[in-house]
Amino acid sequence: MRTSYVASKVGGSVKNGSEKNVWPQNPNRKKDALKTAKAAAKKKCEICLKVNDSHSVTLCPPQSLVDVRRTKSEVYEGFSYVFCAESSQREVYERMVNPLVYDFLKGKSGMLAAMGPSGSGKTHTVFGSAREPGMLSLALRQIFSVKESNGAKYSWTFYLSMFEIYSERGKGEKIMDLSQDGGDLYMQQSNIKGLQEAVIHDAQQAESFIASGIQKRSTAMTNSNIQSRCVLEVNLFCYCSRLAATRF
Repeated sequence: MRTSYVASKVGGSVKNGSEKNVWPQNPNRKKDALKTAKAAAKKKCEICLKVNDSHSVTLCPPQSLVDVRRTKSEVYEGFSYVFCAESSQREVYERMVNPLVYDFLKGKSGMLAAMGPSGSGKTHTVFGSAREPGMLSLALRQIFSVKESNGAKYSWTFYLSMFEIYSERGKGEKIMDLSQDGGDLYMQQSNIKGLQEAVIHDAQQAESFIASGIQKRSTAMTNSNIQSRCVLEVNLFCYCSRLAATRF
């Protein structure tokens, strides 16, 4: 089943990422993806999600379901924006992520979330490949390029933290700090206690920090029954001689 890429206010992304990812990957996920690909290759390929316009799609059930259950196609509207399968990472970034980064550099908070089932393209969209950098790499490059262009006017300090929320079937959620010396974390009054922040000076250092965190996450993820979500937080402390220091 081949689907188009959808990016919207409810999240979600489905896009092919055939190039090799430049970030560390979970070996178990690679094995599962290989099994899924082999199983999918045996099945007939059908396009089940069609783009109507920039704000709506039509979900068309496979012919086998139509014959058995008489299932009909449904139209879904109200998306912030719908991208076709041929859309590049740069196109998605310019429309959906660039405004978030722009507001962040002006002192506003923002959040980028990739949502969808396994194999839908979340990892490719966020991390990308050597040929097509993902949303994260493009955002970091934009942030630090602005820092360099305004270095004489402002004093910039960036802090990065990275943690994982994971749970095994039948057990409660746990939180782990993915920084090099990080350990288990805990929640206290809706705040995560013990999370370490690293001072970052450029995009290359930021990507190295993230790659280390992903590697630590992959090493810990040996059980395929574990469900995991990774969160990266970027904080900026900006100081101008005419203004008070501000952190956002």
